[in-house]
Amino acid sequence: MKNVVVYSFSILVIFIVLVLSPLFSDNVSAQTCEKKIAQVVSVQGSVQVKKAGETQWLPAKLKDVYCPGDMIRVMERSRSSILLVTGGIIRLDENTTLTFNGVEKEKTSLIELIRGIAHFFSRWPRSLNVHTPFVNGTVEGTEFLVKVDDNATFISIFEGKVEAANKAGSLTLTSGQSATAKKGQPPALQIVVHPRDAVQWALYYPQIIPLKQEEKISKLLQVGRVDEAKAEIERILSKDAKNSQALALKSIIAVVQNDKEKALSLAKKAVEADPKSASAYIALSYAQQAQFDLKGALESLQEAVNAEPENALAWARLSELWLSFGELDEALKAANKAVELNPNIARTHTVLGFAYLTQVKIKDSMAAFEKAIELDQAAPLPRLGLGLAKIRKGCLEEGRKEIEIAVSLDPDNSLIRSYLGKSFL
Repeated sequence: MKNVVVYSFSILVIFIVLVLSPLFSDNVSAQTCEKKIAQVVSVQGSVQVKKAGETQWLPAKLKDVYCPGDMIRVMERSRSSILLVTGGIIRLDENTTLTFNGVEKEKTSLIELIRGIAHFFSRWPRSLNVHTPFVNGTVEGTEFLVKVDDNATFISIFEGKVEAANKAGSLTLTSGQSATAKKGQPPALQIVVHPRDAVQWALYYPQIIPLKQEEKISKLLQVGRVDEAKAEIERILSKDAKNSQALALKSIIAVVQNDKEKALSLAKKAVEADPKSASAYIALSYAQQAQFDLKGALESLQEAVNAEPENALAWARLSELWLSFGELDEALKAANKAVELNPNIARTHTVLGFAYLTQVKIKDSMAAFEKAIELDQAAPLPRLGLGLAKIRKGCLEEGRKEIEIAVSLDPDNSLIRSYLGKSFL
């Protein structure tokens, strides 16, 4: 597992909220079609759906329900996450097309991955049949990835087992193994040194630059195009080695990818390049937190709001740090200030939700988290918060499901995974 420090809320505070929760759940929300098999839980960029028997592609939206025969396609620089009725979440990368074929024996989801990349995650082992142009797989597991291009299908198993088969042969894969199947050839084992690198596109990069200042790089990071973002950063730095925003964004990439020393060095350079940049101080706070220097991170954020008093992201991040110190009144004050300055930033509503949650204002916290999800469907933190709030309310199964979605939205974050594990204690 990689980065555990992007999210700064106190483990103790959240764990107290979690373990004091009543252990019972509400009924699952009503289905909107007779044979519902999946539901959209995240849309970023351009994602389209074509209903069974129809020819027109329409925009996919949050909470859309899918039935057998429906198709979904994710366009360039876009992502989507789908919750399966049998359990588990499928995350779809850009340029991916998938068909929902139904459910077998009420426990096995049937899907056809026509092209692109799909990452599957579930807290418990699930059954899933995946058909591709070159190989079919019957999976019993909790996490795996399938990639289909014009020439082959690649399968990588992180946890679980898959039976991969085509007309030329079959192969059994277990945790840590990968395989490739080409047209007319049996699936064959493939050695992959760092298999989890295949899900780099699915990671979450926190926003540090206000919307009005947002550049191409930030937008690329928001949809997981980290290699393109890196190339753009290097292009900018080749012309201006002291570009503060480029250095700050490069630092955030290093934080998420768990390169702590590099992140801290780059963030310090960003601050030196522009001591009046709140974005630079926000990046520095993340890098300091990665080094477990919470006091330094708090001081950096106080510098950030002093440098740019109207920067909502700086106030939202400051609220997070106040929460980590258990200063609930200060956290709520900073969160309210962030929302007042810019109600259209997801992170401001997220920290407000956690501030309410620590005060056991469950209804208010859920409203804040749901607003944050509407504003940034790829953000894992509001899903985590909503899950904890639902559990605190008594809806255990619904809460677990939200935390499971949170993990799928940032699969290398072990901190969120740990909360999911605690919800099953």
